Amino acid sequence: YVQKEASADGNHHRCAAEEGPAKVEAGTHEKKTISIDLEALRKKFVEEDCPILMKTLELPDEPIPLWWTADMINASLGKCWEAVPVAEQKWVVGEFNCSCVGVSKCLP
Repeated sequence: YVQKEASADGNHHRCAAEEGPAKVEAGTHEKKTISIDLEALRKKFVEEDCPILMKTLELPDEPIPLWWTADMINASLGKCWEAVPVAEQKWVVGEFNCSCVGVSKCLP
């Protein structure tokens, strides 16, 4: 759920999902959906970005961690919430965690 009008800072801010329907009904927000080709994003990250990242971490010959969590941020140019063709999408990792997130749930 995104503001229809830009705030004083020029941005169209999101609201919490539970507040969205009421704000849509009030006319201040609208529901937006962005299509993401997750397989293309995963493939680029693993095949192109990870080798560079691992080299930067001075671990070029090590396998990538089995489980990595990453917060991917849409950095595509253009107006917020408009569809950007997959070939033109730009994603950056805002944060990632190389620990064994959730591994205890998978153990017998």
